[in-house]
Amino acid sequence: MALVLICSVVFIAPLWFMFSGSFIEYARILYMPPQFFPENPTLRHYAWVFNLPGFWIWTLNTIIVTLGSMIPCVIISAMVGYVFSFHRLKNKKIFWLIFLAGAFLPRMSMLIPLFIVAGKLGISGTMLSVILPGWFSPGNIYLARNYFDTIPKSLIDSARIDGASEWQIIRYVVLPVSLPVVAVMGIGSGLAVLGDYIWQSLQLQGQDVQTLLVGLTFAATRFGPGVQMEKAGIAHSLTIGVFLLFPMLVIFLLANKYFVSSLGGAIKE
Repeated sequence: MALVLICSVVFIAPLWFMFSGSFIEYARILYMPPQFFPENPTLRHYAWVFNLPGFWIWTLNTIIVTLGSMIPCVIISAMVGYVFSFHRLKNKKIFWLIFLAGAFLPRMSMLIPLFIVAGKLGISGTMLSVILPGWFSPGNIYLARNYFDTIPKSLIDSARIDGASEWQIIRYVVLPVSLPVVAVMGIGSGLAVLGDYIWQSLQLQGQDVQTLLVGLTFAATRFGPGVQMEKAGIAHSLTIGVFLLFPMLVIFLLANKYFVSSLGGAIKE
């Protein structure tokens, strides 16, 4: 119990300092010991963020990029997992190992190939270059197949005998009992997009195509020399951190209840 408490404090303390620091005045931002509870909270840092040129465009772009990556990723991963789980394929094990190998490739090792492919497709520098790579997720495919393997094959066979098409089987038989794993795949793909700073910063250079992650991060570095500007930079950076953390928390809280149920699998025979 004590270990859990210590770990919780170590994990939560930096987040709370970031949140509370976003309400502290410039002059008090470097006070020691740190102020975990601001004496005179201020919203000026949040007003600064809202008034940034392009903030609302970045917000819209973030929604487009996140949904544009997350929804197709979940659909494609579920379909591939369904095929591997319920269909007999020639060289099925070989194809499965190839898919799994993709999960062990470091993201950094894929940047140059992705950059070349985006250039060849003529989408470099656009939001499409950020959306398309998010459609393929070996990790989600693995989750989908493992979950579908727990669905009784007799349900699928009965549906086929009754004349149901593959789409009808997915919609009326598989999907209703697979909402937990669908939610988990959505969380994973959504968080991956929201945290993919390196690739987005390479591709989204124009202010009109930047996401919140890129736009706010660039904004946090635009401060000149001087103690007062340094303090302002720290305060604004903490506020930007809150903004970037917020969508991740929303995604997690909305689907958090499905995590445990997804680990238990679907219905048993």
